Amino acid sequence: MSSKTPPKIGSLVELLVPGLKVFVLVFVWALIIFIVGSILGIDVLVGIPIASGENLAYDVVNLGGLAVVTYLFGLIAIMSIVNMVKQGSFLKAVDFKAVISKIGKIGWVTYLEFVFSVLVVGTVCWLIVRAVMDFVDFGIFADVAIIVTLISFVFVLPIIFYAKTASRLYDNSLEKPGIPNQSEPQAIN
Repeated sequence: MSSKTPPKIGSLVELLVPGLKVFVLVFVWALIIFIVGSILGIDVLVGIPIASGENLAYDVVNLGGLAVVTYLFGLIAIMSIVNMVKQGSFLKAVDFKAVISKIGKIGWVTYLEFVFSVLVVGTVCWLIVRAVMDFVDFGIFADVAIIVTLISFVFVLPIIFYAKTASRLYDNSLEKPGIPNQSEPQAIN
């Protein structure tokens, strides 16, 4: 897959299988963050300490710890998803040596800035959803429907932008000075 052309729309099955692989991988990475948050005593969905107000310094340290762990996991998670999609194999998502190598080819500073911007925009989007939900209380089923709808609208454009950017970073890392991009077929003159 090239990041320079839009994906071809094929049958639903052809689109569903890669989408499910990405969903499973995102779920696994998120589950790790939820587990770490639970160990630190933080309700990750709400973003506040479970025992709020009992010990402010302890809560701030735990929230900071969760932010650092989330950032570190995000470094690997984002490129592991792109590597899986680009290589067409679920096992490539856990090829951490290749993922770290790919990040090195992109450039650590560039990649760290990219992941930081993903987390900042994601946090702002989540705060928007949380702010709206603080004013809504229609019952659990209506609230879940509203949350899903809000997340769908608020997160869609940033996700598309960041997925395309991650794909371009990946493709650009394949290019070497003076050598054409090896990920795309070259025209024969």
